[in-house]
Amino acid sequence: MFSLTATHLKSSSLSVQLEYSTNAKKNIAQLKNILLIIIENELTTAIIVLIITKNYFKK
Repeated sequence: MFSLTATHLKSSSLSVQLEYSTNAKKNIAQLKNILLIIIENELTTAIIVLIITKNYFKK
């Protein structure tokens, strides 16, 4: 059993625990999906911050 913790910019954290099973390929697929979700969330947050900053300095 191993755990994956990702800390987000908003200081909330996502903890996911994957139990080790004989079907290792399934666990690797789950891990890839979780990592993709985390990356997408981080990118969305970064883009929102960028847009807000850009609009703020336009004034």
